[in-house]
Amino acid sequence: MNDRKHLMIALAGGVLVLVLGGVLLVWPNYREARAIRAEVVELRGKISGLAGQTGAVEQLADELEAARCRMAEELKLVPESPDVADLMRKLSLPVDGRTVLDQTFTAGKPCDAVLGEDFNERALPLTVDMEATFDSVFALICAAERMDRLVRVASVRMAAERPADGPEVPMLTASVGLEVVYDPPAVEEGS
Repeated sequence: MNDRKHLMIALAGGVLVLVLGGVLLVWPNYREARAIRAEVVELRGKISGLAGQTGAVEQLADELEAARCRMAEELKLVPESPDVADLMRKLSLPVDGRTVLDQTFTAGKPCDAVLGEDFNERALPLTVDMEATFDSVFALICAAERMDRLVRVASVRMAAERPADGPEVPMLTASVGLEVVYDPPAVEEGS
């Protein structure tokens, strides 16, 4: 019986070593696999959340692009200075003796851009006196309105002298009143 007892003990010891070895080797892998599954579930949740965030970011990017397009098409720049020289250069038409006989720019005294309101913006009156065809006067007004900076057309006065001897294009004596709006930098007191 002794041999049989030794065989049983050896067999039980072998099974115990096998079970203990399996537990020591398999259990850490099982725990790691369970942790990895939990991480996969968490990452899938983040991915689905990122898909929603990506959609929101794309929507915001579309709104930003639409706002930029609206700004470029509809809104005007209000610079810090009137920069009349640049404005005159852009609005000057060539005096060719056929469509434009004379063109004179006269700058006035700056005033508040919005009367009766407390805004920092100023408006510089700029009068363009011309002796030109209607198309040339109209081209000047269109050029002022198309500028990327804020220039208001305040008044337009025209008088035509029709030649008595033919179908020649009549010359107009025109006066176009513009207001160049600008926002001067604030002057610090005590400086």
